[in-house]
Amino acid sequence: MPEGSSRSLHRTPTLRPGSRRWWPSLQAILAGDRDPALAADPDLHYDDAVELQRLLDALAAG
Repeated sequence: MPEGSSRSLHRTPTLRPGSRRWWPSLQAILAGDRDPALAADPDLHYDDAVELQRLLDALAAG
């Protein structure tokens, strides 16, 4: 991914309101963190929390 791409995606105006809350969790997962609490953040939109949990489950399954 080109340098700065993650920052530009985070600022994309077409994302639904509140959807940027998942971004720090996704960055942590991509950096190697597998803490289930990343998907349990009460500030996450339900759909985002489910997707993060599915990602964590898939990574755990190998």
